[in-house]
Amino acid sequence: MNVIETTTYMQVEAGVEYASHGKGVVMIGDAGWGKSCAAMALASEYDATYITFSKAQGRMLPALRHICNSLDLTDEGDAARLFEALVRHAKVGAYANSKMRMLILDEAQNIDPDLVKDLLDFPLLYLVPVVLCGNPQLLKRTKAGDAGFAQITSRVSRTIHLKPPTEDDYLAIAREYLVAPDAERACVTYGVNSKSIRELVFLLSDARGMVRNGELVTLEEIKRAVAVKHGSVDLLKPATPKPAAKAKAAKQRKAHDRFAETP
Repeated sequence: MNVIETTTYMQVEAGVEYASHGKGVVMIGDAGWGKSCAAMALASEYDATYITFSKAQGRMLPALRHICNSLDLTDEGDAARLFEALVRHAKVGAYANSKMRMLILDEAQNIDPDLVKDLLDFPLLYLVPVVLCGNPQLLKRTKAGDAGFAQITSRVSRTIHLKPPTEDDYLAIAREYLVAPDAERACVTYGVNSKSIRELVFLLSDARGMVRNGELVTLEEIKRAVAVKHGSVDLLKPATPKPAAKAKAAKQRKAHDRFAETP
């Protein structure tokens, strides 16, 4: 599949470009918005090392081992020894032919907050750009103590709160998967209801497997894939506005009509 320049992709690209000038950047966005796919694609373009962290890998010692292993450094020893190896490599990483030219650390909400603070010193101390991608938990964890949060924010050159995917993003993805024109609206509705690019991609991959190569994915395959995945096709139905939203819309229409009638 080609890289699709979704809203998320363009925002992540802007963050990585900014970080590439020796900066520390934090990017926050909900799960499923496409942060990881964008970060992985951009890591190759910017000669960066992309590392993602599970919860088990995020504690201090496992996280340091994971980073060192990803950089082809020794992953043996205690936390202090591993961090020293990381620092030694960072001192030449921005200039030498190494994997330390830029670090893109994904699922950063799983990383020990003390290690996050140390890593965010790398741009200033060693000119090694650092990009942290995570969900809103990243900020919640660092806000556990005001002093700790201040230490995080003081090390970051820019914090980017990603905007959610748009209907145009979901439509572009549907077209990339060769969806028939009469099924495009259903794909957009599914994306809007699931609020997830990732879920739409999984769905379209399933539907794509139901047709031959080169054939368009029809509405029938989309419905079948949704039914198998969720047990019903409710996510293909446009969401019904909540009563509060309806009342607000009615009030706005009334105010608009009153304004229009004013001589």
